[in-house]
Amino acid sequence: MEEIFDSEHFNVRYDKDTDSAVLVWKEYSETDNFRTPLMKSADIIRRHQCKDFVVDRSNIKEITGKDKHWVSKIFIPALKHSGCQRIIVVTGDDKPLSIKEYPYDILSGQFSLKAEPELEVALSMLKREKTGGVSEEVAAMTREDALKFLELSPDASWEEIDEKFWILSKNYRKIADKEESEQKLNDLSAIYDIATGKRDERVKAEKIREGQKKFLGKTAGEWRNYISYTWYKYLLAIVLIVVAANLLYTIFLKPGNDVTIISVGHFVNEGSYLDDMTAEFGYTNPYILTVNLAVPNELGEVGDAYSEQSSAAAMMTSPDIIVTDERTCRYYFETYADMGDYYASLADVLPPEVYEQIEPVYCSQQEFQELGENYEMDTTDRGETYDTTEVLIGLKITDADFISTLGYSCLWPDEDANIIISIGGACDTPEKSEEMITYILTDMAS
Repeated sequence: MEEIFDSEHFNVRYDKDTDSAVLVWKEYSETDNFRTPLMKSADIIRRHQCKDFVVDRSNIKEITGKDKHWVSKIFIPALKHSGCQRIIVVTGDDKPLSIKEYPYDILSGQFSLKAEPELEVALSMLKREKTGGVSEEVAAMTREDALKFLELSPDASWEEIDEKFWILSKNYRKIADKEESEQKLNDLSAIYDIATGKRDERVKAEKIREGQKKFLGKTAGEWRNYISYTWYKYLLAIVLIVVAANLLYTIFLKPGNDVTIISVGHFVNEGSYLDDMTAEFGYTNPYILTVNLAVPNELGEVGDAYSEQSSAAAMMTSPDIIVTDERTCRYYFETYADMGDYYASLADVLPPEVYEQIEPVYCSQQEFQELGENYEMDTTDRGETYDTTEVLIGLKITDADFISTLGYSCLWPDEDANIIISIGGACDTPEKSEEMITYILTDMAS
């Protein structure tokens, strides 16, 4: 049964002759009619273990911002996971692809890209590749035919075959017509493969494989080879499951924490200061977590494995206090409480020399959105406007000795040590958070 999905908007099929997934857009329609054929294409590539994805987008000029965002976040990872390596784009014209234009800008570097003016041209190109550019006459040759073409006896040695191949290849390279020269050289390489018996050995091995028992499409030997190369992925999956289970238990099942302090930034915390402080306040079941997260940067710095996922999960715990650093804090703008009034009150509480060391950190909704857009989000044509009002989101400490006393070791190589202490916007008792932060700041004077 032919594997094909057809609608008024698209046609998706598996092309057996080229071993590729082929998607032809008839017209553009947003959301489901746009996303469904793309995911079907990725599924075809995965099931047939294809490497090529042919997309005829000559009838599509523009797509909406939300579909662009979906392609970046959902489809491209799915397509990479399916095993796709190359995308052949049918453009409807002879213009070369520009990696500065959508969608080639987000596909470049992740897949090999090629442009063809028409669908049939693209499929013909793939067919030639599948046969190595060999003519049908040569592909049908037997070993005897190949030796006869080379004017050699049926019992010719490898040395004789090599010598004949070398002589003919030199002659074919001298042909003035480059296309004819290339075709003859392709045919000669195939003839050499047949004459030496290599092709027949591969065919024989494939027939033996077809007769062997298979489990989920692989023989026992293939499974052994597969596991030897992929065992680490399964170990990684087990680790992820354990981490996820631990987070789920911590968030939903573990007896409620009476205080939560989350530290997210490119630093580590190895001291006991926070544990001792929460004990001073009478808390018996504190949740204190530090995640080494390196936000996008030009230095090549990276945090711990899965730090982005761990940070996102940690912020869902409605922390009472959040500790970040200068590069990290604004990425979590929506998780903070406004500390403007609290900061003003500190002038009457802290010694002047301590108060002067504290630097208020501000951010606006507009700044937060621009930061997100520069990172990964595509908000083209959305037309939203955001509040530009500056909100005090944290208090910055730059005293390296005191930061060390708190247990933090900053890891950004190009910056002086700094941490930013904030109050969680979803905490139940912000007054308690303020008391703990005041306790910490007061220690700066000692």
